[in-house]
Amino acid sequence: MKVLSVQQMRNLDKKTIEELGISGLILMENAGRMTAQKIMEHFGHIIGDGEIVIIAGKGNNGGDGFVVARHLHNMGKRVKAILIPKRKEVTGDADVNLKILEKLKFEIIYAEGNYETIQKHLIENKSIKIVVDAIFGTGLDSEVKGIYREVIELINSLNVIRVAVDIPSGLSGDKGIPLGVCVHAHLTVTFGLPKMGLLTYPGREYVGILEIADIGFPKEFIEEIEPSGYLLDEKFIRSILKPREKNTHKGTYGHLLAICGSIGKTGAACLTALGGIKSGAGLVTLTVPESIAGFVDARVLESLTFPLKDKDGF
Repeated sequence: MKVLSVQQMRNLDKKTIEELGISGLILMENAGRMTAQKIMEHFGHIIGDGEIVIIAGKGNNGGDGFVVARHLHNMGKRVKAILIPKRKEVTGDADVNLKILEKLKFEIIYAEGNYETIQKHLIENKSIKIVVDAIFGTGLDSEVKGIYREVIELINSLNVIRVAVDIPSGLSGDKGIPLGVCVHAHLTVTFGLPKMGLLTYPGREYVGILEIADIGFPKEFIEEIEPSGYLLDEKFIRSILKPREKNTHKGTYGHLLAICGSIGKTGAACLTALGGIKSGAGLVTLTVPESIAGFVDARVLESLTFPLKDKDGF
């Protein structure tokens, strides 16, 4: 699977909207719906009558969060949203989805930039099971300060499940480092393709379980991208380990000769043999010092051994 930089992801998003006419609202709807589904897949069995709180910023990440709230509400869950900035600061597609919640008479806490309001609702509410982080997306490139820093620190202090929308707020999408402070998520649902900062350390420690959600970017556009890197996944491994034909035998798939092992390092020989077999070699022969051949034979039944005269185990 391709791994993208923040700019590459931004370009893919822009190209999808401008060249295909798939609106940002559609992408946002898909993102929020997929995040809600992933939350239910992982944690639906433990939510019960507990509450899910969406904590939203003013940008598109907050807009994704509003969609998450609506879909979880439609699934019958107790959900409310906390908007950190002033209401008038929410614009564009995020504003459209916030207005939908308002028309539905959804419970929204307008903090208006007041930390004490947020603190009160998070600390005094003992029924909260999940906090959804929809504060900052991948566009953040400066240190988190002020009320946003305080809110992230508060989220991390709560004894709840933390879910990040696209990326844990405060994490650099390219460098994988916290920008001052970062939400420590149990689950991160990222959109389209993984970003480098989600996979490199120390960022990976803040991500928790990583789910990659398809929100509608066309595969033709994805195939055109020269990525920042690749993530080995099941699809890729399956593409190189082809199913074997029925009318074949072990001799059809090659013979691996491995020269390895010594006294005190017999595990290296055994692991090499098993690695060769798991990688698809039809036959594996271990050339090992005579003094450890019996041990290797006993540990790895699938391989052949070719003992060599040795001196002191070498």
